[in-house]
Amino acid sequence: MVEITNPETALKWLEQQDHQTQIWFALRSALRAIPGVYSSNEDVEPSNLTVALPCFRTGLLAAAAAVTPRLNTLTFEKRVTSAISFINVSATDGGRQICSHKAAESALNCITSRNSAAHAAKALDYCAQAVDYDSIGSVSFASATHDSQNPNIWNALWPGYPETGLEFEMPGTLGDEWADLRGQMGRKRSDWEFWVEWYQGILKGIPLPWSLTQSIALEVKNADWDTGAGRVAEAIAPIYLPYKLERQIAELQAELAFARLKYEGIGDNNLPEPIENLTFEQLPTEIWNNLEALRTEKNASHPDPNRLRLLEQRLTEGAAKLGRLLKDVAYDETKQVVSGAIGAGIALNWNKIQLQIAKISQTVIEWIAYLN
Repeated sequence: MVEITNPETALKWLEQQDHQTQIWFALRSALRAIPGVYSSNEDVEPSNLTVALPCFRTGLLAAAAAVTPRLNTLTFEKRVTSAISFINVSATDGGRQICSHKAAESALNCITSRNSAAHAAKALDYCAQAVDYDSIGSVSFASATHDSQNPNIWNALWPGYPETGLEFEMPGTLGDEWADLRGQMGRKRSDWEFWVEWYQGILKGIPLPWSLTQSIALEVKNADWDTGAGRVAEAIAPIYLPYKLERQIAELQAELAFARLKYEGIGDNNLPEPIENLTFEQLPTEIWNNLEALRTEKNASHPDPNRLRLLEQRLTEGAAKLGRLLKDVAYDETKQVVSGAIGAGIALNWNKIQLQIAKISQTVIEWIAYLN
C-alpha cells in the first residue's frame, strides 16, 4: 500500500500512473486548496470572490480533461493558456491565497505539460501549504494517500472527514472558511449559484454530471472569463438551467408520486381541459403530467419558448387552484384526509410542493430569456 507523506512520495506514485489519473490527482489537491483563498481582512468580499474564480475555472477545465475519453490535449491547450494567464490575478492576502492559486496553476499545467507527474506533485505541495496550518497537520497528505488507493474515484474530497449530518465536513477551520466564502457568494447569488452547487457536490463525493462540467468548460469563451463572474454566469446559464430544471422536475415528481391518481383524459402532450374544470382528485395528476410535458419540451432539439411559457403558466395555475381547494379539505388530528379525496401527503407537504413549483416557474422564466 502506498503512503504519501510528502511531494516526493507522491511523485514516485504519480510517475507510475496514466496522464488522466495524474490530472485527477492534481485537481483534487487544487480543489482542497480553494478555501485557502478566504481572507478575513477588511474589504474582503470583492477580493475573495475575485481570487476564487480562477480556482473554480481550473476545476472545470481539469475535471473535463480528467473524465474525457481518449484525451486530446490540443482541445484544451488554448483554454489552459488563457486560464493560467487569468489565474495571475493578484492574491491580496499573501501566502495561503497564493498557494491556492499555485495549486490551481499546477493542475492546469498537468493537462498540457509533458512533465505532468511533477506538476501533480506540485499541486499537492501547494495544497498542503494552503490548508495544512495550525492543528490540521498532514491531513492533505493523508487525503492524497486515500486518493492513491482509489484512483479516478470521486469520493468525498476529505475522505477522513465523512459527513455526520452536517451540510459538509472539512478539517480544521476550512469548513468555516468555506461557509463564509459561500455566504459572500450567496449575496451575489445570480453570479455564483452554479459554483456553490458544483463545489458542494465535489465536497460530498456527489459531483454534478460530468457532461455538464465538460460542456461548460469547453463552451464558455476565454473572453467571458476575462470579463468577470457576472459575464461567466451569463455564459453558463443557458447550459446550466436545463439541468437545473430537470433536477427540480424530478424532485417535485418524487413529492407527488405517492399522491398521483389515475385520471383518464390527462396524460399526453396536448394541453388538457381548463384548470377550473378539474377536481381536487384530478389536480395532482394534472400537475404531474404538466411536468412530463415540460420535460419533453426541455429535451426537444429546439425547445419552444412559447410552449415552455404556456406549460409554466398552467403548472402555476394548477398549483394555485390546488392550494385553494386544500383549504376546504377537512382532516383529523392524525392529518389523514377525512374526505378520502386524496392522500394526506399533499396536505402535509403542500408548503414544500408549492415552493418547488415556484422554483420551477422561476427557472423556466430565466431559461426562456436565453431562448428568445
